[in-house]
Amino acid sequence: MDELRELAQSIDLDVVGSNYQIKKQHDSKTLVGKGFLSDILLEAEYLGASKIIFNKELLPFQSKEISKLTYMKVSDKTELILEIFRKNAQSKEAHIQIELAKLKYELPRLAGTGKKYSQIGGGISTKGPGEKKIEQRRRYLRKRISLLEKQITLLGERRNQNRSKRDKNALFSATLIGYTCAGKSTFFNKLTKSNVIESTKPFSTLNPTTRRTYISDDLEILLSDTVGFITDLPEDLLSSFRATLEEIRQSDLLIQIVDCSEANFEEKIISVEDTLVKTKLIDHKRIIIFNKADLIPEETLKYIETKYQQPCVSSINNFGIQNAKIEIERIIKSHLKNKNIANL
Repeated sequence: MDELRELAQSIDLDVVGSNYQIKKQHDSKTLVGKGFLSDILLEAEYLGASKIIFNKELLPFQSKEISKLTYMKVSDKTELILEIFRKNAQSKEAHIQIELAKLKYELPRLAGTGKKYSQIGGGISTKGPGEKKIEQRRRYLRKRISLLEKQITLLGERRNQNRSKRDKNALFSATLIGYTCAGKSTFFNKLTKSNVIESTKPFSTLNPTTRRTYISDDLEILLSDTVGFITDLPEDLLSSFRATLEEIRQSDLLIQIVDCSEANFEEKIISVEDTLVKTKLIDHKRIIIFNKADLIPEETLKYIETKYQQPCVSSINNFGIQNAKIEIERIIKSHLKNKNIANL
């Protein structure tokens, strides 16, 4: 719930209240129990809210049923993330990926959009004067989704071509992954001396940025910064960002950045691993680097070092950066050595 509040605030929504319910199973019609839902709607009206956001993706008919009971806009975590993505999108590729995810989200929910698409339409490009606008909209969405899918495929092919050129240079490739706001871009800038956008707001990075950099005097690699993960990342977003995920899949090493200053950092490690399982990347060679070590007490630092035996760094004040480079270099050289032995 804290994360949902942060997501809402990142696009300047004023959060006036929150609540939760513990149930053995979700209500099939309204997600939460009817009595609890009534309490939510009364409280939201009392607080002057204009929107209710559920911390779980609502099924189309659930959204429709809840909307019948209130004049307020009913939304969910997926729609909120899509809005954040839309706000942060800068490149043409990002806009295509986000529009595709948004249209896939909208298509099954058309039936619950009310009077907006309930009128009868007619004229050129329709199937007849008796066709409802909802059918026109549905046909448009399907055509648009098909077009965007083709564009995403072309983007993937273009990335493959770029990767083929890089492969000819025989440079080892590493990709930064991790929960959103873990400090991946700051760590990327520290290693590559770049100036990609650094932000404390979620999903400020949407498209991969790749730079050549020296990990040591004799080891040059390609390092990529990518979009952050989040708990229960919607399937449509994952599929829409497949061109970006392919960049991760083709990488030789995944460097997972963890914000160890957060109280629930271990839960977020598991959440990222769940996403890696969904995207079939869990078996990739991976190293975990604990970032923002300057913000934690000594006993927490010792706990992490003892349990995980992975580098702890602060990308802001350079603490542990050299040790992290040494560990990355050790993994890379070990990988290259095993690869050469296999080739023999």
